[in-house]
Amino acid sequence: MARGFGAEIESQVQSMRARMQLGRVDGVELFETSVRLEQLGRSLRGIGPASDPELFRHFPVAAVAVLESHFKTTVASIINAGSPYLERGLALAKDRLKSAVDVVPLLHRKSVTIGEVIAHVIPFNAVSSFEAAFSALLDADIKTLVAEARDPYRLRNGQVSVADTLVASVDDLWRGLALAFERRHILAHEAATKFELSFGDAKSAVDSCAEFVNALDAVMWSTIWKDLPLTQYEMNVEAWSCCKAERRALATEIRAALAVTTQKGERARFRDLHAAWKKFNKRWVAWEDESFAMGSIRPMIAAGSRERALRARREAIQGWLSLMRPAELTSNE
Repeated sequence: MARGFGAEIESQVQSMRARMQLGRVDGVELFETSVRLEQLGRSLRGIGPASDPELFRHFPVAAVAVLESHFKTTVASIINAGSPYLERGLALAKDRLKSAVDVVPLLHRKSVTIGEVIAHVIPFNAVSSFEAAFSALLDADIKTLVAEARDPYRLRNGQVSVADTLVASVDDLWRGLALAFERRHILAHEAATKFELSFGDAKSAVDSCAEFVNALDAVMWSTIWKDLPLTQYEMNVEAWSCCKAERRALATEIRAALAVTTQKGERARFRDLHAAWKKFNKRWVAWEDESFAMGSIRPMIAAGSRERALRARREAIQGWLSLMRPAELTSNE
């Protein structure tokens, strides 16, 4: 492996983040991909079938570039989900990571993730590239998974039948993707003055990439993210569960603080200060919530506000306890 390999990865990842709206590449960002593909579709419709054929040549290149970006973020997200995906990812890239000394400092600094490193080194130049990668990482045939993919929201709500798949024909989709890769390779690497594309050819490239991306997202929700909250109701429940857990953790620290303040004759003062914090905190979280008063997202926002406040209070009490008593007497030991 060439010297400076780690620095190359770090530079490319940082550059990619800078060019993304959400500033992230260490996870699947369907929003980024969907926005870009929608922009391409809107632009193609805008120029129309009667436009200069030269313009159509740009769409397969752009569409496959979007697909490559999504491929990398998806691979990184899968691997960063932990075992057994991490082990599968390392096995997938073992030949390209035989000498990865340059990468270790990056992982130590947390400037990149192991998923990003592997996504950076594995190839992406044909349909076979994502077939090999996703089939290995998910330990299942990705083409079969895509063929069986269903809308994750409707599936969670029990509204999808067995026959209600996202992809009408996976064979047709695979042919469309193969053509997009072939045309992209020609147009990106050759002058190809006699190579002509129609409006339909350009549209096929964009549509095939969009269809695959949507199906892949559904596959992720049925595998890697199957236990994560998806619907707003599930997100609300999860947020309040996390809030309650933080409240319990704070209660443990308060009991420790009460014991210490009792010994020091400061119990009443501590209780007064904590009561003042509760009064202020109630007003603060109400202020954070008020913009979402009528939305279904409000329970999640409210739970998040309370969780952050509870965590800050717990950490403040922990800090005070570490000053008042030896570490072995605090609740963390």
